[in-house]
Amino acid sequence: MSDFVFLNPIWLIGLLPVALLLAWLTLRKKQQSLIAPHIAQALGLYHEATSTYKLLLLALCWTIAIVALSGPSFERQLRPTYSNTAARVLVMDMSRSMYATDNQPSRLIQARYKAVDLLKHWKEGVTGLVAYAGDAYTISPMTTDTATILNLLPNLTPEIMPYQGADAARGVKQAIQMMKNAGLHQGAIILITDELDANERQEITDLLSGTRWQLAILGMGSRSGAPIPTENGALLKTTQGQTVIAKANFNEMKSLAQSVHGTFISVQLNNQDVETLVDATQINTTEHQASGKQQVTNRINQGYWLIPLLLIPALMMFRKGLIFGWLALVISTGTVPRAQASPWLNHNQQAKHLFDAQDYQHSAEQFSDPDWKAAAYYRAKDYQQAIEALSSIQSPTPRQQYNLANAYAKHGDLQKAIDLYQQVLAQDPDNQDARHNLDVVKKAQQQQQQQQQQQQQQQKNSNAAAQNQSSSSQQQQNQSQQKQSQKGQSQTAQSQQDQAQRHQSQQNSQSQSQSQSQSQSKASEQHRAQRQRQNAPSKDEQAQNNAAAKQLQRQQASAPQQSDQASPSQAQKRPSDPEFRKLEQVENARDPSRLLRAELMLQAEQKEPPEDNHKSW
Repeated sequence: MSDFVFLNPIWLIGLLPVALLLAWLTLRKKQQSLIAPHIAQALGLYHEATSTYKLLLLALCWTIAIVALSGPSFERQLRPTYSNTAARVLVMDMSRSMYATDNQPSRLIQARYKAVDLLKHWKEGVTGLVAYAGDAYTISPMTTDTATILNLLPNLTPEIMPYQGADAARGVKQAIQMMKNAGLHQGAIILITDELDANERQEITDLLSGTRWQLAILGMGSRSGAPIPTENGALLKTTQGQTVIAKANFNEMKSLAQSVHGTFISVQLNNQDVETLVDATQINTTEHQASGKQQVTNRINQGYWLIPLLLIPALMMFRKGLIFGWLALVISTGTVPRAQASPWLNHNQQAKHLFDAQDYQHSAEQFSDPDWKAAAYYRAKDYQQAIEALSSIQSPTPRQQYNLANAYAKHGDLQKAIDLYQQVLAQDPDNQDARHNLDVVKKAQQQQQQQQQQQQQQQKNSNAAAQNQSSSSQQQQNQSQQKQSQKGQSQTAQSQQDQAQRHQSQQNSQSQSQSQSQSQSKASEQHRAQRQRQNAPSKDEQAQNNAAAKQLQRQQASAPQQSDQASPSQAQKRPSDPEFRKLEQVENARDPSRLLRAELMLQAEQKEPPEDNHKSW
């Protein structure tokens, strides 16, 4: 009895009604002993002994049921534990030949798909990821969380590799070293590659022969091969100017697998290649079961021995029909439709049934809990109501702040969503969902700001064009006015000339006594003066001409600026724009592939540079 415990002692609270019943029976017995039986019966204080026995029997059955539910345990049981300690490393070829398109859409993308399918089948044990080109590098150490590797796969490209080339032997060697560093002495190496030469095959054979490292090869590409596209759209060429055709050497891969008792399969359109590799690594998995030396102690629940004691009173309840009554009640309660109200459910339970039936609007109206109310409004796409429901919470938890941020993001209030995501990360830095949503919302905010800037720039350009049109119309009006004024001035000069001629003729007629030569010379001089006055422009005309010339010069000087303003897209594409450079730096810093490349560069600095094996692609 020293080892006796209750596994579920919370059920012992159910003994309180039994204690109250016994106390009430004892008090009633004392009251009946103080009064004569015939007087007590007349007062209604006397009952038959059978009712007391029924109450005692009910209390006894209740006590047995409560003790059985509390889980009495008298002994322990030792049980061996088995944990899957399988280990495997995925080694992926990141040479430039993986850009070949004989496996649509490309060898690289198809290899990522196959790696994702493999990782989904490996649910137990530890997994690592290695990428190689001219040298091999650790992408992910040995881990039980395959989701981490799944997030890294889309960022694997040949551009992030510090050294170009192809050396599969270095990738296999790096995988073996990773498993040794994790304290493992056996495991599987899954090599995804599109080419192996004789030297690589020999080096890998030397690494795996006589060891417990198992090799499985997935061959990418095809025997006929395909050209390798580059970043600028051209095809990769040799130094002699010939187009490179990357052919898959399946014979070398198959020979290597046979020499080390491994498995080889070429890439298939169906999922047969993945199933073959999973079966090959499954053999390794079954061998990695821990022995029974590891044991845990479990308590044995002996409460089931008390169940037979309840069968006799249960048979008596059958006779009274109580069991059938309870069964009918349970069945009638369970058959109530989800979306209908039930007298046995409260408002929140009824709202939950409506929520499960995808009637989110009505369920939100019945929920009293703000979390469920906000969730229902969110599912109904009524984000404003969801925001109001979550904002009513006085001391929100990080989870509630995260839900509120999602509602703000869906409603279009991106800045408030960003602030809430940052508050969640300040309290819970490991919240990957909040971090991912924060990046998405920030990118959306940047796009929104860029669109607003473009709209403002277009509006400025339209205003500038309108101003140019108004200035050109004004200039035309000024020119017409100048022409009219010049015409009027010419007419005035002509009238002055006629008056002068008439005056001269009068003088000539009056001065007949003077000499003819003098009169002729004077007349010629006056005629020349009149012609000079007629041809010479006035001061107003000179001022107007100077103003028109200056205005034309200003228009010619402002013409290049207006043409630049008319193309805002070109101005935004200028690399000299400091705001553009800042935005480009921020986007580059957020790019996971750049972070991964930086990590590989750090690993490369700690190694010796690889020797040139004359395989640049």
